[in-house]
Amino acid sequence: VITSREVVAHRPIHIHIFGEGADRGRIEDFIAANGYGNKVTLHGAIAKPQDALDRIAVLVLPSIAEGFGLVLIEAMASGVPVVAMRVPGPVDVVRDGETGLLVNAHSPSELSFAIDRLIRENDLRQRLIRNGLVEVRERFSWDVVLGQYQRLLGIAP
Repeated sequence: VITSREVVAHRPIHIHIFGEGADRGRIEDFIAANGYGNKVTLHGAIAKPQDALDRIAVLVLPSIAEGFGLVLIEAMASGVPVVAMRVPGPVDVVRDGETGLLVNAHSPSELSFAIDRLIRENDLRQRLIRNGLVEVRERFSWDVVLGQYQRLLGIAP
């Protein structure tokens, strides 16, 4: 996750990592060993995802296994552009190049390039934000999802 709603090329980037996991100690060691303490913040678990979404410029979901891309939907609904791995879950939510960017799993160079594009290409970032907002409203709003559940269960009005 990259800070600041206003992304400017050549501006120092600060990475915020939200959530907990078994790799936290390894990540802390890596940050300390490489002198990244002033460039990376580990927040751990947070009670309200919106608190994080309100202060970031790009959401990066580097998971190589994801049941569903709910965090991607939340980010797009908040006007935050997204980058995710091209794996089940995110591919059901993000249309590559239209509502976000998808990269191949296990490809740090592709992930880095996609993040850099969102930082440097304001037109791309703004287009993804606009399209993401529309996509969430048309595919994932409560009215749309409720109607789908009702039809699935055979109780549609």
